[in-house]
Amino acid sequence: MSAFSQLLHQPRRSVLRQVLFQVHLWVGLGFGLYLLAMGITGSTLVFADELEGWLHPAIQQVEPQAGPPASASVLFASARRAFPHRQATALYAPTAHRPTPVVYMKQGDEVLHAYLHPVTAELLASTTPSTSAVRWLQDLHFNLFSGRTGRTVNGVGGLLLFLLCVSGLFVWWPGMSRWTSALAVDFRRNWRRVNFDLHSAAGFWTAAVLAMWALTGAYFGFSQQVNAFLHRFSPVSSLAAPESRPASGKTKPNLEAMVTEAARLAPRGRFFGLQLPAGKRSTYIVFMARNEPGTKQNCDYLYFDRSSGAYLSTWRRGISASAADELIRWIVPLHFGLIGGLPVRILWTILGLTPALLFVTGTVMWWNRVLRQRLAAQRRAVAVPGAANPFEASSSTSTQSLLNPSDGGVNSTSPLF
Repeated sequence: MSAFSQLLHQPRRSVLRQVLFQVHLWVGLGFGLYLLAMGITGSTLVFADELEGWLHPAIQQVEPQAGPPASASVLFASARRAFPHRQATALYAPTAHRPTPVVYMKQGDEVLHAYLHPVTAELLASTTPSTSAVRWLQDLHFNLFSGRTGRTVNGVGGLLLFLLCVSGLFVWWPGMSRWTSALAVDFRRNWRRVNFDLHSAAGFWTAAVLAMWALTGAYFGFSQQVNAFLHRFSPVSSLAAPESRPASGKTKPNLEAMVTEAARLAPRGRFFGLQLPAGKRSTYIVFMARNEPGTKQNCDYLYFDRSSGAYLSTWRRGISASAADELIRWIVPLHFGLIGGLPVRILWTILGLTPALLFVTGTVMWWNRVLRQRLAAQRRAVAVPGAANPFEASSSTSTQSLLNPSDGGVNSTSPLF
């Protein structure tokens, strides 16, 4: 029987499956708590705007005032007066979920969100990861409290989750004659078997979504490297962002003029935000949203020179003939559930709890089939002097016990994640 035929019809005898089982088991146990934390925080952050408004009512409860909306310069000036030791980096306009404009104020690696009145520019509230539960969860989920380093670690975590998904499908496969029985949970069985069925069925039915989250999460950690790789085969337009010319010192950029020019050049869009230059050759970027709800993935990026304020170019993000641009455009909406409206957000919240379920059920199986037996053998060895080392005796059988499905242990239908 060929290796492929054996894997197809008698997977428990396949060497490849046994190797992937060990990889799946130890990666799942080793990184299970990390993936559990990512799943729970991700589920919570699907409704981040609503939660932030509930925890900080001043962001949502804006007293109406007569008069035109405050200009970008006025909003930045108000935020700088309130936080003189911080550097303003960006301004974002009100949205359907947040009626207040927000200015990002940076100090070191910490970014403060200053929420201002849309007309008077009065400071209404401010949040940092240390003062807001939602911002704390965001800093954990996106950066592991470690800035860029944490995001890179998350990229590695995404790759490990993808490895768990692929290896889990191989471990789950019970053979051609039995595969349909591994798709459901039989609640009439004993609790160990129910635990096993939950692990098996949940792993199978959520594998595609978990793999998508894994790959998109890996992209956030290694976006520059992935973009450069994709650019070899298909142009990635964001790599061609313009640079500012050397400062002449004769003119001072006018933010309102940039916003007005952006509105003229993108007449069907609405002002979404303004990003200030971060370096000597970087530019101002005015974001003009093309639809509702506005996201950066569906904005026109209008670049303006940092010294003169002159218009340079436009990148219509999400509108490109490039296959690479189209692929990248879908990453954020898919990862955060920004497609399909409320039903998808609710579904993403529920599915985000799957890593926690798989980690708990997988750990319970490992405890029942390996650790508990080893501890029992150790107690017997202490009671009987001269008995063999229980850990040496059980090491040769631990894998087989995990593969034995007779009492709900981990077998060919049991991906940990």
